[in-house]
Amino acid sequence: MLPWRRRGDPPAETPCRILLASTGTPFTPEAIERAGDLAGDGRVGVIIIARLHGYAFGLPNPGLLPTKKERDAQRAIVQAAIDRLAARDIEADGEVAITRAEAKTIANTAKRRQVATVVMDANPAPRWRRLVEGDAVVGVGRRLGKIGAELVVVDPP
Repeated sequence: MLPWRRRGDPPAETPCRILLASTGTPFTPEAIERAGDLAGDGRVGVIIIARLHGYAFGLPNPGLLPTKKERDAQRAIVQAAIDRLAARDIEADGEVAITRAEAKTIANTAKRRQVATVVMDANPAPRWRRLVEGDAVVGVGRRLGKIGAELVVVDPP
């Protein structure tokens, strides 16, 4: 990888009670409110995945990374969630992770930050698409069970 191309924000290390996670879609207001309710007076971590599109011939290719515009859009989503939590006087921080393994990255972040609960929106994709591409929410739930954390899935109204 080129030295001036980063693969996302530096990972946050501070422990938090709740992790608000997304696989690239904007957070619903219900998910942000649920994370705030569960946090109480604790800290909330926000993570969003910017998708790495693949590899060419088994080698990382900078052309497959998200563009600057895509990364900025993901950062704006994280900042909007942090601002909404701050309006409720809840301390929050966030990061953008660039990866192909969405569920693994969210679970590793939860483990690193000593999270008790991960809040995610339900996958809005049609059932056939979730079957073909895989459902990251199910994968996160499996991995969180191994580290002793809980997954809360917020269904849209």
